[in-house]
Amino acid sequence: MDENAEVSERAQIEGNVRIGQGTRVLEGACVRGPCYIGSNSLVGNNCLIWNYSSIGNNSVIGFSTEIKHSLIGDDCWFHMNYIGDSIVSDKCSFGAGTITANFRFDEKNVKVKINNREIDSGRDKFGAIVADNCKTGINACLLPGVRVGPHSIVGPDVCLYNDLEPNKIILVDEKSYVIKDNEITISPEKRRKLMKRLMRYKK
Repeated sequence: MDENAEVSERAQIEGNVRIGQGTRVLEGACVRGPCYIGSNSLVGNNCLIWNYSSIGNNSVIGFSTEIKHSLIGDDCWFHMNYIGDSIVSDKCSFGAGTITANFRFDEKNVKVKINNREIDSGRDKFGAIVADNCKTGINACLLPGVRVGPHSIVGPDVCLYNDLEPNKIILVDEKSYVIKDNEITISPEKRRKLMKRLMRYKK
């Protein structure tokens, strides 16, 4: 930890954690390494940053945000968000309640669309890829494997199923819901494996 960083006595820093110059970690926050937090950033109250996450410079990880196994750029602002297994580039801002979903209902590997082809990521946990200068509104949801191009906005209450091209904004025009039979079965063995993997995570 840099000597000019300020960490509250009521924050928890566990494992291999690097905190840069001028960064503040407030009461109730937990940073569980391996993790890196750059310079002049703020980690707010009741935040959780863990599992090989990296935060850039001049970023605000606002109240009650969880960042897990993700790469966050410089000059980003978050508030009451969940960011899991994702890449978020510089100068991005997420409205309260925005989440990056990182796990499919059918528990299969997440696919990413590249040049109109679906490529298997090889991972069952994979969130979103968000380019520079993007924003989301409150309660937006980015589904596993989606990409958001630079200078684009995902509006409030939008559930983003597909990639959003650069310089676009997507908004909810009129909500409609479809109810049909649930044909997805969840494997108890898969859940046991996930729990075992989580419990093996070293501080």
